[in-house]
Amino acid sequence: MTIHCPCCGHEITAARAPIEALAAVPLSHIQRRIVDAMVKAYPSKIGVAKIVDAVYWDDPDGGPLEPERVLQQIIYRLRLSLTAYGWTIPASPGGRGHHGLYGLAPVEQR
Repeated sequence: MTIHCPCCGHEITAARAPIEALAAVPLSHIQRRIVDAMVKAYPSKIGVAKIVDAVYWDDPDGGPLEPERVLQQIIYRLRLSLTAYGWTIPASPGGRGHHGLYGLAPVEQR
């Protein structure tokens, strides 16, 4: 896999772009807020409620009716986008007794 710097477009010889370079990845406004929250928390994970707060803090209506479902869809698309820069968002365990946590992680090199 060839990784290119989101800032200048040059090929990066490392396994991934530095996490700080994710600030220059072209993303939508909502995707940017999610990634910024995860970069700030890295290497820890961040809970769904905190991500929803980071995304919709300035929405006078409080965001969509089901922000967790919307967040899942956005994160799915982010996984695809960030892989080109050597980063991913691992799947969050769900189910009874689990709280959704998301964070950034380097893509496993094969």
